[in-house]
Amino acid sequence: MIKGVNRQVIEVTNLDNLYYEKAFLVIKPQYSDYQEKMLRKEAKKLVSNIGYPSLVRRKTQILGWVIKMFLAAGVGAGITAAMIM
Repeated sequence: MIKGVNRQVIEVTNLDNLYYEKAFLVIKPQYSDYQEKMLRKEAKKLVSNIGYPSLVRRKTQILGWVIKMFLAAGVGAGITAAMIM
């Protein structure tokens, strides 16, 4: 049960992110009287720094590592084949 809660919230949409549609930020009471334009600008800047979830980041790092290893193996096999001939 919530009683007497009065908070100012900014909703940020159009995040240009594959996984997230909206973000809701609760403004600290001491800053609730600041200009709305400035608060929205800061909210967009904060949300734009949010990256992909860690699991997605880890999967892309592993995929990059696997691709590098296959390329290194291919280069090594090419050099070995050139030396043999």
